[in-house]
Amino acid sequence: MNWRLFLPRFLLVCLWLACLAYPLSFLVKPHLLTKPTSTASPTASPSARALGTVETGTLETVVVTRVVDGDTIKISRNGSIATIRLIGINAPESVAPNRPVECYGKESSASLRGLLEGQPVQLENDLSQQDVDRYGRLLRYVYLLDGTFVNDKMIRDGDALEYTYDRPYRYQSPFKAAQAAAKTEQKGLWKACSETLPAFGETSVK
Repeated sequence: MNWRLFLPRFLLVCLWLACLAYPLSFLVKPHLLTKPTSTASPTASPSARALGTVETGTLETVVVTRVVDGDTIKISRNGSIATIRLIGINAPESVAPNRPVECYGKESSASLRGLLEGQPVQLENDLSQQDVDRYGRLLRYVYLLDGTFVNDKMIRDGDALEYTYDRPYRYQSPFKAAQAAAKTEQKGLWKACSETLPAFGETSVK
């Protein structure tokens, strides 16, 4: 065998096979290999998805201008101020002109104020509920921009009670579960208002 003729041909065949086996991705610019990330707004916060929701409402980003009490806030919306009543929760009374401050009312208001006042938030409506209540307040779920589900957190931390007004709402089951956990762990009003809580739950819904 003439090795001087065979060896160059053998090397060429090896090189050709290596080219076929080697991925051609180096010929493509790296950014073209990456799946584009959607810039569209999410349909629900991560916390809401964790609660098992499927159907979602419309999200709207606003700024909280004032916290009225533990379940009501004021927001800046389209150049005007609107009142938001958080769906599915009821906090002790703290600002009604003709009613005394209820047990844990100030603490509940302070908790919501610490979370929301001056903060940008996302509001979500619930298609199973009215858009506006009898007092002209918009009924909404509220999320911080980091995904914190404020309605759920207020119940889970014992700063408010679960509240079903007229008919079941989207997060009723997880809210009831959050309340059961807060009661078991004696969080917030469950510890501070153990003697007056039954009356509060029955009479102070607003």
